[in-house]
Amino acid sequence: MDPDHIQRALATRSTFYASKVVQMIGKSKASMQEKQNTLFAIEVNRMTKLHLIYIMYERARATIASQQIQDANVRRVYMTILANFALKYLQ
Repeated sequence: MDPDHIQRALATRSTFYASKVVQMIGKSKASMQEKQNTLFAIEVNRMTKLHLIYIMYERARATIASQQIQDANVRRVYMTILANFALKYLQ
């Protein structure tokens, strides 16, 4: 449940999948438009989704950290909710 570990896991997954898709696109001999629109559209869509999940987690975590929340229990609840969101997508 460590936020740094969760963020690193999301970043690693996003980077790994992006690298995989870039390699697949690079090996294909089709035109770039055909690659993105038909051959690898699902992979590009998934790559984008994984990256956006990482960005949402990172920005939400930064927003929670920047807020001046008086009660430490409330901050812990927010971080637990955010961790549950990220862990659900890491499954």
